[in-house]
Amino acid sequence: MAFNALFMAHAPDADYKKHRSLIDTGTYRVFSVVVKSQEEAKQVSTTLVKEEGIQAILLCPGFTHNDVADLFNHLDG
Repeated sequence: MAFNALFMAHAPDADYKKHRSLIDTGTYRVFSVVVKSQEEAKQVSTTLVKEEGIQAILLCPGFTHNDVADLFNHLDG
């Protein structure tokens, strides 16, 4: 079974349905998605946690401390 991780970054011109990739080594899968808003970040993370069993989320420095807390609370709640 593979370890599944998600990397997310912010960009004002991002289209999360288009600006994404997957690296799959067989034992490690990294989903990379660029979002344009915090709401999209919550939507993408919720979907991938449910559909792909994401076990770790890595965020670019563009996410503020409040964004990180909001994302954690959204996924934990």
